[in-house]
Amino acid sequence: MSIKSKDLYLYSSTDIEDILDKIQPLSPKALVVDSIQTVYLSAFAGSAGNQVQVKECTSALLSFAKMTNIPVFLIGHVTKTGDIAGPRVLEHIVDVVLYMEGERCLSHRLLRSAKNRFGSTDELGVFEMSEHGLQAVLNPSEMFLTEHDSDSEILAGLAVAVVLDGSRTFAIEVQALSVPGSLGQGKVVGTKSKRVEMIISVLMKQAGLKLQDNVIYLNVVSGFELSETAGDLAIAASICSR
Repeated sequence: MSIKSKDLYLYSSTDIEDILDKIQPLSPKALVVDSIQTVYLSAFAGSAGNQVQVKECTSALLSFAKMTNIPVFLIGHVTKTGDIAGPRVLEHIVDVVLYMEGERCLSHRLLRSAKNRFGSTDELGVFEMSEHGLQAVLNPSEMFLTEHDSDSEILAGLAVAVVLDGSRTFAIEVQALSVPGSLGQGKVVGTKSKRVEMIISVLMKQAGLKLQDNVIYLNVVSGFELSETAGDLAIAASICSR
């Protein structure tokens, strides 16, 4: 990863008091604890990861950050639903909560802010994993669009939505496929299925499309979660073109 600095220190310990004792003489630019669910304070009962330990360890690290003016980053486990594992008290104590999202088979990651006491949460960071680590993506729309020849028949079922996430504008590709079958048996990835069902109903009623005998599959490219209503037109256009 081309890390040439000699001031990067790694220390293996789960005792918060031991960790803080080792850090204070170094006075680092930042401290990263991985993970908050695996550390403990011997003065409190219970195993690492329970509500008391998570609360007290986080409070100890918060006090350390305020006294030394050293930023502390806490890595937290997440559940299958994407929420921080364990008690919600962790989110209440810290100043900022960031989520790193991304598909396992893709190289890019989205960094979202769920809480920020000192600023906006309406910003989105896009990064790509390279041989030198995570690198910022300057033009993320290139990642959300697949390459196609403009004269190709494969363009049927594709539409592009321009959406606003925070202060950044993204061009997001929406893909739709219609095959014979019973309506409602399809799969929707990247947006809410109820919203797609509503758009399909509007197309059937107002545009006269006979979709009741078709299974609709819809996908938003690159794992982006399409929540803005500006994407409705792209969803409708991709379904119509199939």
